[in-house]
Amino acid sequence: MAGYRILPTSEIPKELAGFDTIWTGNGLFGALKIIPQIPGVGLAEITSTLVAYDNKGCSGEFASGIRSLTESALRAAQAVFTTCRSPEEEISVYYTVFPRSAGGFYNLALVRGEENERF
Repeated sequence: MAGYRILPTSEIPKELAGFDTIWTGNGLFGALKIIPQIPGVGLAEITSTLVAYDNKGCSGEFASGIRSLTESALRAAQAVFTTCRSPEEEISVYYTVFPRSAGGFYNLALVRGEENERF
């Protein structure tokens, strides 16, 4: 990925410490988290938890949406977006959650917002 770099652990903000890897570049950053297999927790629970978590952290206007990606190669995947708009900034997060062959899920997140300028 040209123009991007993987952040060393020392540069990862504490609110992103739960992700397995984080990269940044061109005014956005991305993160990947491997979610282990948890009995009774599926795609719907994970995506609704992402929306609830982002909503809780938003002090302004909040919008979100969830869409199944059944028409893509990721047949059992869901795309999630969240946006938080406040007088100070607007942050949008685009998640793609899809199953791992070893069990559990991948959570791929792309984030765009004014806060990204600090990376």
